[in-house]
Amino acid sequence: MPSTVRLVQLSAGVLLSHTLVTILEEFLFADERFLRDAGTSFLTLVMYVLTLATYFPAVHRTGELYSVGRPKAALLGSPRGRRPQPGSFALGILLAVSVVNVGSSTLTKAALAYIDVPTQTVLKSAKLLPVMLGSVVIVRRRFTPAEWLAASMLVSGIVLFTTANRGQTEAGQPPPAPRRGRGESADEFDKTSLGASCIVVALLCDALLGNMQQRVLQGGTSVEMLVFCQAGFGTLAMGLVAGASDKLGPGVAMMRADHRVAGAILLWAVAITVGVTLVMRLVGEFSAVTAVAVTTVRKAATLAASYILFPKPLGWGHVGGAALVFGSAFVKHALGRRKA
Repeated sequence: MPSTVRLVQLSAGVLLSHTLVTILEEFLFADERFLRDAGTSFLTLVMYVLTLATYFPAVHRTGELYSVGRPKAALLGSPRGRRPQPGSFALGILLAVSVVNVGSSTLTKAALAYIDVPTQTVLKSAKLLPVMLGSVVIVRRRFTPAEWLAASMLVSGIVLFTTANRGQTEAGQPPPAPRRGRGESADEFDKTSLGASCIVVALLCDALLGNMQQRVLQGGTSVEMLVFCQAGFGTLAMGLVAGASDKLGPGVAMMRADHRVAGAILLWAVAITVGVTLVMRLVGEFSAVTAVAVTTVRKAATLAASYILFPKPLGWGHVGGAALVFGSAFVKHALGRRKA
């Protein structure tokens, strides 16, 4: 059984890296020039290219890259009692995982072109429940009603916390309702609907992704190979999208002209690459549900850091949300001790 120390190390890395990712996204998506010249497709393309370059030496050195398609047995749906050879994998399932991964990560970032980061956080905080449902369907894992309650408390706490955060201005008063014409209101509704649609599809991908990754890793594929394959497919997909949307050339030109934005993009790509790798480790050494629970708690940690570093009004919604989040962790810990 993986040690508690290992879990704490991986969780701390995920919390730090993804919190940095969120801060940099706030900075980048507030820049009109970035949205106009680069946008989501170029940003994710940079991430995938960096990941590809980072993991190529590892998969080249081990030779795992050159064993694509050799084993006949698929990792998903192979007969019971038969285990794939260590380090082997089926090309079909790796491609499927890569497609779902690109759908999840790209649509999550694409939503930021239509909705703000707090709204995205509220919607994405429901990620834990579909992943638990995916665990039931794909790996046939069973959860008790109390475990579902703990997950619901965790999600509800973050939703309450972030909703209260959006409902207050820096002066501590609810923001006044802006006056808008009918056309402007309809346009804002359309943008919100598009952003919400991106998140809904991303959540559907999330329900499959973690559990599919877990099955692949349990079948003998290394974390490095899995991340490399996901990055390879992502580079191809986002390269085509960025080129078709005329974001590739302007995005490169913007990075050459504005070193501040270029540094933010590169640091974002490094942070998210590290974060994804650590999440893969959590999936492989623990479970998909553990990985998502850690990333969900990360959202609460990000909000807490925001209040510490940038003081702002604190309301009952924040207190209630934090109580639900930490209460869910207590419930989960109590259940674990009782099972032991």
